[in-house]
Amino acid sequence: MSYSNTSLISSRTASVFLVGGLFIILILGLFTGESMLLSAVLIFGLILAIIFLYNPKWGIFLILLVRSSIDKFSEQFTINFGENLNYNAAAVFGILVVFLLSLYLIKNKREIRDLPIKKLWLLFLGISLLSIVISIDKTSSAYGIIKIISIFLIFSSVYVIVKRENNPNTVLYAIIFSSLVPFLFATYQLITGSGLGGTEGVESRLFGTFSHPNPFASFVLITLSITLFLMLKAKDHQKKWLLGILFFWGIIILEQTYARGAWLAFLIFLFIITFKKSPRVLLGIIIASVMLFFISTSIQERVQDIYNPPADSSVRWRFEQWNRIYSAYVKKPLTGYGIGTETVVHENEFGPNAGNQYTHNDFLRIALETGIFGFLIYFMLLFFTFIKLFRSYIKEKNPYLKDFGLFALTLYIGLLSYSLTNNNLNETVTQWLMWGIIGAVFALYSANKETKRDN
Repeated sequence: MSYSNTSLISSRTASVFLVGGLFIILILGLFTGESMLLSAVLIFGLILAIIFLYNPKWGIFLILLVRSSIDKFSEQFTINFGENLNYNAAAVFGILVVFLLSLYLIKNKREIRDLPIKKLWLLFLGISLLSIVISIDKTSSAYGIIKIISIFLIFSSVYVIVKRENNPNTVLYAIIFSSLVPFLFATYQLITGSGLGGTEGVESRLFGTFSHPNPFASFVLITLSITLFLMLKAKDHQKKWLLGILFFWGIIILEQTYARGAWLAFLIFLFIITFKKSPRVLLGIIIASVMLFFISTSIQERVQDIYNPPADSSVRWRFEQWNRIYSAYVKKPLTGYGIGTETVVHENEFGPNAGNQYTHNDFLRIALETGIFGFLIYFMLLFFTFIKLFRSYIKEKNPYLKDFGLFALTLYIGLLSYSLTNNNLNETVTQWLMWGIIGAVFALYSANKETKRDN
């Protein structure tokens, strides 16, 4: 049986790996007394690895599909690598992904020679790795660097796959299908009122399969943007209707997360898209937003908290948190405390009972962890990504690619705005999907340029 030249193994080798792996897992289960859950996780990891090695395109599809469904449940499965080195299912999955994508990129190293912003990514990775040397918590830094490496590898691997096929559908539909399980969980939470409580004026905030409503809101925002793009481009009426239902479903869920930063990011996205594509629709969005504001008391209170926050509001808390984190940063402004250590720094500086330990601002967090140089490199990475997306969109003439570039650019702007008040960089799913989309856009731009050059 023949196999694609992108495969890392032949079908015969894949069969041998599958049989051998299943046999080893069976032996481990019999002689070590491991739980059925662990055996199931190992079997799933084995199958995913073999699919990726045999067909990287479908491997990427499964990676993006699965990750969004395991976030909340990852703590139920933990592997211990030592006395102080414990990794949950999400971390183990990340390690597996790093390993598989590294193998793929080693084989296809020529394909990423022209990868945009590669040097800035490598600089950011380099300073993150160096920060481990001075890290105040090596375990947290190890976890943090794995996460950042995995984001870069997703970005690079998607770039290679999409450029080779000149088609982004693998990534886009992976995002669409990955939303079904989280959306179903969120719908159950909506119907039963079993979402996250504890927020002033809101009894139940939807979080789906995620650990918190805020990262779930980021995920919903990405899903909505891709759904809208595919809906506008679909020629089949049935597909349009299905995507339209998903889009309407997603809007209801996003509203019920009560994540104000995500609401604002989505409005920014819609404002730019409709202004460029259909200015008349913009008036409808404004009217619908105003009506929704007056209909829902909970939304009114959440919005009013922004410009008239009470003493115990999360808005005031964020300003206080930024002051606390900044006071910790100025103690080590050049080197920082080590990548992935923001919660450790917070506990050391302010005690274990000081409340939420997250910075809620990606730029300040990177400054805290990697110092001023890490902050500058991270800022340049994001800034030049924006410049590349913007310039490529302006120059592009292909209608499909120009529209895709516009959607990616506006989504990027929306998520950047959200990262000023949220922990976006800490959200693995959000980062994988966002940088996967950026990698797909860059790949299409590059492939289109090469086609024009050849002609």
